[in-house]
Amino acid sequence: MSRLNEVKQRNTFEARYEKLYTLGKGNFGKVYLAEDRKSGQQYAVKVVDKKLFKSGDQKQHAQREQMICETFASGLNHKHIAQVHEVLTENDSIYVVMEYVEGGELFDKIKQSKGLAEPTARRWFRELIEAVEYIHDHNIVHRDLKPENVLIDKTQSIKLCDFGFGNVVREQHEVLSTYCGSPFYAAPEMVTATPYRGPPVDLWSCGVILYAMLTGSLPFQGDEMPQLFQKISRGQYTIPSYVTRDASDLIQRLLCRDASERITAKDCLLHPWLMPPTMTRCSLFTSSQLTLSSRLTNFSNRKKVGVFSEGSSLSMTTLHESTAKATSLHTTVCSTLTSEKKLMRTSRFFKRIFKKKSQVAPLMDHHDEKRLIKSRFIGRFKGFFKSSFQKRIT
Repeated sequence: MSRLNEVKQRNTFEARYEKLYTLGKGNFGKVYLAEDRKSGQQYAVKVVDKKLFKSGDQKQHAQREQMICETFASGLNHKHIAQVHEVLTENDSIYVVMEYVEGGELFDKIKQSKGLAEPTARRWFRELIEAVEYIHDHNIVHRDLKPENVLIDKTQSIKLCDFGFGNVVREQHEVLSTYCGSPFYAAPEMVTATPYRGPPVDLWSCGVILYAMLTGSLPFQGDEMPQLFQKISRGQYTIPSYVTRDASDLIQRLLCRDASERITAKDCLLHPWLMPPTMTRCSLFTSSQLTLSSRLTNFSNRKKVGVFSEGSSLSMTTLHESTAKATSLHTTVCSTLTSEKKLMRTSRFFKRIFKKKSQVAPLMDHHDEKRLIKSRFIGRFKGFFKSSFQKRIT
């Protein structure tokens, strides 16, 4: 290849697109609003900077995201998934050129309204599950489903985006062992470092999203990470009494601790709460909507959370502070642990999550092992505690 052609290839993106301004920041780069120089069409462009990779795991996540986006660009398409236009690789950057969705994030909609009216929550959640069913049918798992990764377009429909922690599995029952995603939305099998199947992990996250939609709060919360993980591993949460019976039932089927019994996306779409409204259900809308004005819950006090990933330190995006106070909740605990063995998994998680590929800690003296675990835990999570859990109510 001639020197001239090399230069042309390196400058393909800049030659075809003009960056207008920054839309947001990602873990390994930024998202820009860009305009096609010929057509004038606007796109959202995620620019992944390879120079920011600090581990092989981070590089692997970026490669997987590139592969998934290339798959979407070459033919996969769904009305509730942000469409990928093309993927370009130049020098040390990966450019993912995708549909620009103007309406903002589901996170902001929930925060602004302190919970959504049930008809709106039902419609958006059904659209989300349709998107999740589509990727699962094509052997793709997302592994970082959260309201920040669900966009609202100008027609008030949802668009799923950001496959930064996605993966392509050979079959639905393939077992995975990379622990990644966002802590508040992570499934029990993820926080206990148990080999897991991808689709059930996604459905658990959908359950957390549905809970947030209907209550304006998160089901699992803690002032420190071990406390949060313990609640998740136990399935320890409550559903407010104003959530209707069918909606509560769907939340419980999604937030089922046993991944093998957790509802699938396909079955979720057949659940009574997501079926066309009946006269009985319509009569419940009024009472559920009346509770919105009194729901001052602590979802709006939660800053956007970063992600955790095997072999990499946690990162946080500092956004949105609020003065809202939490409401009292009525207890309906989904389930409890059935053995002490599973209670110990949370502590083993901290030994395993930072070991690349290895699932077994090396043999060492008991006191040395405790000191090693403590030092790794404090070193990795110190910054996360500082940015994620302080000043939630200001």
